[in-house]
Amino acid sequence: MAAFAGGRDVKLVAAVMGIIGIAVVGIYFLNQHNAPSVTGRSQSMRVRLYTWNYAMDLFGEKPLTGHGLGGYALLADGLAKQDVLADPEALGSRISHAHGEWFEVASDLGGIGLVLVLGALFLAIYGATGVIPDLAESAPRWMLIGLSATLAALIVEECFDVGLQISGLPFVFYTVLGLVWALARPLPASVYSHLGKRRWLGWLMVVGAMALGLCALEYSRRDFAAARALYDTEGALAGSEWNKATVLADSAYENRLQPQRKLVALMQKIAAELYIAEQHQIRYIRRLRIQAGASLPDPELDVRLNEDRLASEQYLGKALADIEFTRSIVSSEMGIGMLEFKLRTIRAVFAEIDGRTDDVQKEGLLAADALGAQLERQPFESELATKFVIASIGRVEVATAIEVLARPLRMKIASDKYIQAVAVLMSNPEIRSQAMARIDAELAPTDEADIAKRLDAWSPEILRVGAVAAFVQGVHESAVKYLQEATSIYERASKADLRVSLIAYASAHAELADALFLTHPDDPQRAIESAEVAIRVAPASFDGRTLIAALRERIMAYHLAAGHESFVREQLKKQIRTLDEHGLDAEVANRYMKMCYSVLERAHARVPQQLNQWSQRALALDSESAANWFLAADIAILGGDEAQVVERINQAIDKGGDAQDIYAIVMRASTAMPNSTLIAGMRRHIERELGIAPEQAEAPQTESPEPEVPESDVPETGTPEIETPETVTPKVNEDGESVSPPAEESDTP
Repeated sequence: MAAFAGGRDVKLVAAVMGIIGIAVVGIYFLNQHNAPSVTGRSQSMRVRLYTWNYAMDLFGEKPLTGHGLGGYALLADGLAKQDVLADPEALGSRISHAHGEWFEVASDLGGIGLVLVLGALFLAIYGATGVIPDLAESAPRWMLIGLSATLAALIVEECFDVGLQISGLPFVFYTVLGLVWALARPLPASVYSHLGKRRWLGWLMVVGAMALGLCALEYSRRDFAAARALYDTEGALAGSEWNKATVLADSAYENRLQPQRKLVALMQKIAAELYIAEQHQIRYIRRLRIQAGASLPDPELDVRLNEDRLASEQYLGKALADIEFTRSIVSSEMGIGMLEFKLRTIRAVFAEIDGRTDDVQKEGLLAADALGAQLERQPFESELATKFVIASIGRVEVATAIEVLARPLRMKIASDKYIQAVAVLMSNPEIRSQAMARIDAELAPTDEADIAKRLDAWSPEILRVGAVAAFVQGVHESAVKYLQEATSIYERASKADLRVSLIAYASAHAELADALFLTHPDDPQRAIESAEVAIRVAPASFDGRTLIAALRERIMAYHLAAGHESFVREQLKKQIRTLDEHGLDAEVANRYMKMCYSVLERAHARVPQQLNQWSQRALALDSESAANWFLAADIAILGGDEAQVVERINQAIDKGGDAQDIYAIVMRASTAMPNSTLIAGMRRHIERELGIAPEQAEAPQTESPEPEVPESDVPETGTPEIETPETVTPKVNEDGESVSPPAEESDTP
């Protein structure tokens, strides 16, 4: 800044150097646009290039007046739909700001607003540089130089960020700007003389400034209160204070100032309305069942039924109106599709209750369309993709459904919900046949020159969908085959310097490690090697760190299966430095138990002897754990040894096992060995202690005349749980007779 206080030559040199600096930064950004980075730094650079382009597109639509304050926050995300498939890492989140204050000012306020804003800043700096040479005293001179340099630095910084929209920086920015204005050009003496002659004018200015300050303070208070109301809405919903929740949600939306935060408040308001509508529907269905089971009509119950139905439909109407309003002010479907899907699902349940088949189908179609619209903007969201595929069965081709399911795997490892959705899809024989044929087509040999095309065609991710499908069908050898080809494609693409999603590459190796272990639990070395590759290539992102943490746990299981218990002990010592020897034994036993259950559920036939050995080792390390005795009992159930089952369940009881868990394992044993008198006797005693009537436990499930609310769409909070009083779980002998002490002698109430 001192350079601008110098002569013409100094100013010219400074200007040239500034232009060169800007050019160098621009070239660096452009070079980094396609550069891979394990740290995500290039991702940050790429997202800025996209957001700046979107700002220029919006500016081009209304170059003079712009789209209004907050226009960029409401409209830019809709433009990301065209680029998200090409660069999911950069565009996975909502585009809420331009990562450049002046780009956003241009799109919001147009050319007129940009000229006024930048003009005011330029005049401030220009005025300061004009005064600096005339200041005789050193202290004011250097203070003004420092303030001017600070202001210039903040202006440049805001070319790449939007700190002026975040609390903290605006205070510094406008304070510096005010000080520069105050020091740059003092008011002429005639102005002070004029104000002195007309005191009323001075007082008017003071009162006006105070009024503006009070208005700003009041709006700030309302904004803060709105933020607090949004937070309190969740508590009101949890407490079933639905009227209060509605008032809070409305207040939060009405009083938020920043457009992006106002949009968030509106979306949460819709979510609250849908939640309340659903709770009224759940209560309505329960009362319908009570009414259907009553021997005499209950007028009061009829009134409450009508109240619940009316309240639910009223909230659905509010939510639908708010959804339509949201669509009118934003160009992106992000978040809106899932909300409408929820709304259509609730309405479909009412239509099913009323027997309106056509409306059920209509609501189902609208629900699928809503998900499809949001999926265009968020093709890598696994929950969204799975819901869309399940809702669209019969409407979209199986090959298209497989590609929709494949895309999320480029960004995430397959979750439990994802695996369940694939299982639902594969439960249809016709769909399964077509899907596997499409997946098998990706196993064809490929030249190195075609690797880029295979990446663009989602080949490795489609193969990973095939692995999930094989996994849910228990065909682990096929899962290995698909995953080996997928990891090969990622590896060859990486060697060819193509942009490869590191989280997808690492996730594929992690999935391959599990598939190899379940295929060959007696030879876990290959699983260990694949897991180590996954850890090595995983990115240093949040998802990468999460994957690495899970892999370190899985590797310990593989090493235990390989007999490397000492390795696991060393790893646990590093992870949990406070462990004593007893605690270390318990942790190792816990890992044995988890590893055994993973094999027990899917591949127990491959290693029956090792399973029993691993279980016995867990008991040797920690015989006080009821969970380890549960495992031993489950293994005995597989072996059909009723005496060992009873003995091990009794041990679990003795170690304080949970009554419901004990009943669950007894029921599994009863199902596996229906002719065992030992198991039958134990079951009768436990049912007696838990207050479960035998006919209740054995009663076959019959279809209810009322339509069921889909389980996935009913919050757990909406279903009351039957509380079981704490009781002593009875131990029984080999004849099925109780050997527990009488209840009155027990220390447990």
